[in-house]
Amino acid sequence: MNLYARAALAQLSAQKDPRDGAALMRHIRGARYRSAMGYEVRVDARGDAEGNYTILAFGGDPLSPGLYPVGGFGYLASETELPVRLIDTFSDFS
Repeated sequence: MNLYARAALAQLSAQKDPRDGAALMRHIRGARYRSAMGYEVRVDARGDAEGNYTILAFGGDPLSPGLYPVGGFGYLASETELPVRLIDTFSDFS
């Protein structure tokens, strides 16, 4: 179910106006959903969806080179921060 539908249902369940945009956003901020690409995405305090960024490098076998993930961005402890920290999730890259 999409974010708007969940927020509208929450408003209706509480017998409140599902057309109240500010109230809908209170339900949407901090919510999580599965993106079209299958990633778990969180909406931050500003109402922005977090990105999913991976750093790719060209390399591998010289006979069949390709792009390989070498790192990605993550969030700091605060769930309202932008992705600012490089996380070395692919340390076995050669």
